[in-house]
Amino acid sequence: MATYSGKPIEIKRPQAEVYTKLSNLGDYQSYIDQLPEDVRSKIGDVRFSTDAIVITAAPVGEITLSVTDRRENQGMTFTAANSPVPLTVDINLSQAGETPDATMLMASITVEVPAMLKPLVAPKMEEAANRMGEMLGNFFNAGK
Repeated sequence: MATYSGKPIEIKRPQAEVYTKLSNLGDYQSYIDQLPEDVRSKIGDVRFSTDAIVITAAPVGEITLSVTDRRENQGMTFTAANSPVPLTVDINLSQAGETPDATMLMASITVEVPAMLKPLVAPKMEEAANRMGEMLGNFFNAGK
């Protein structure tokens, strides 16, 4: 197993508030539905339900990331179904610096790949972790 972490995203809200909003995944679908078509095309085919994110990725098809662990005010873990390899995504929250009014969000992806493929897979997995964190952070900030 290898873990790839994205860049930390700072959200200017308290950690408990960020967790509460991130825990309600279904709310993100209405946000996506309101975006202009050109913005939605950049996001790709992503759908949200109460406890899952469904991503359509060519050539793999639909991958469902279902919430398998919730850690109150600390984050959540998603486990992939229909993925060609075992995969989990962790969203971790922590207080940003000294102030309780800001939260750091960091996404990390743990995937089982053969050792010889790790150098080929690493850049894509780091990019995916960055995009996941940015997507969730952007949705949060858009709902101010």
